[in-house]
Amino acid sequence: MRSQRPVVGILVWSTHIRRTLRGEYVPRMELAVDAAKSVGVELYFFRLSDVDLQDDRIHGWTRNQNGKWERSEMPWPDVVHLATLLSKKKNSKGQRVKRRIFRQAKAINSLDVLGKWEVHWALSKFKDTQEFIPETRLYENASDLASMLKKHWSVLAKPRYGFGAQNISRVWNMGSGLFGWEDSSTGEKLTELRFDELVGKVLKNAQGRFVVQEELRILEVEQKRNKVRVIMSKDGRGSWRHALSYAFIGHPGQFAVSRHQGATQLPLPKGLSVFGIKGLSAWFMAARLVRVAMLTVRRLEQALGPMGEIGLDLAIGEGRKVWVIEANARPNKNDLPFSDQRTVIRPFLLMMQYALFLWKSQ
Repeated sequence: MRSQRPVVGILVWSTHIRRTLRGEYVPRMELAVDAAKSVGVELYFFRLSDVDLQDDRIHGWTRNQNGKWERSEMPWPDVVHLATLLSKKKNSKGQRVKRRIFRQAKAINSLDVLGKWEVHWALSKFKDTQEFIPETRLYENASDLASMLKKHWSVLAKPRYGFGAQNISRVWNMGSGLFGWEDSSTGEKLTELRFDELVGKVLKNAQGRFVVQEELRILEVEQKRNKVRVIMSKDGRGSWRHALSYAFIGHPGQFAVSRHQGATQLPLPKGLSVFGIKGLSAWFMAARLVRVAMLTVRRLEQALGPMGEIGLDLAIGEGRKVWVIEANARPNKNDLPFSDQRTVIRPFLLMMQYALFLWKSQ
């Protein structure tokens, strides 16, 4: 017999559960609980270790009326959100759990990850998004790097499935057959490398498949670069909505802008003002960023399949041109630079509304 309201399960990292048990406030969990209560869905969280495939049981974590978190056996979810990165190995527990849950559950996002090459390929298919993406190639051999260095002032080598701006190489041509190299993770910088030495550094740093991409001329102030995170979510009608936007301000001289590299996060109006975009100009820029984000998520879904939530990294370049840098199927919703409860809960409300929509559509 079908329940009166949907059961939603969110797969989280074990560290999230440990933090809540220590009494720490974990926005991803606390705000989701409040949103689920508001929308009228039954919500629990679980880890891979909470799933017993042999006995076909699942345990979940819920917040009781006293605000305490407790673990108990739960029904298999009607709607699921995989908020963690799963191993891609076919017979790994993560993939086996995913297959079991997907027998009956609809997914907020059917894709675990949006790789940089997949995103570029998808957006390059459509004329209206081609102007927003930098030239990018999937690295096959050294000739890919060599040809990109002939065309662009600087090139970035990015892991295909990297995160947090880790293990990115910045390379540039110094002339006379010599090259420079810089690592985003450590800040290590080398100059006057031969091309074969450069290739060796890039391959070692990437730790797997990677793309080579032109380095964009990003708008800077005092050698600080910008990045804008736009979270797009589907609502209770299955339509894309703008959930949140905020800015990252990088450290002086750093080419990668990420909180993992110590970038400052600010509400979008404050972030834009740092770069001299204020007043009516800031309003128009914010609206332009959302328009580009809306177009981007629609094209990504058209090319890659249904999704319910996407975090986009955009950047403002010279001449205030908007660029699409990458997309994330599991955007971070912890540690957001907002103090207003109505603002930070918005992406969680949309997620729960969309979960209700998926349940009703079954």
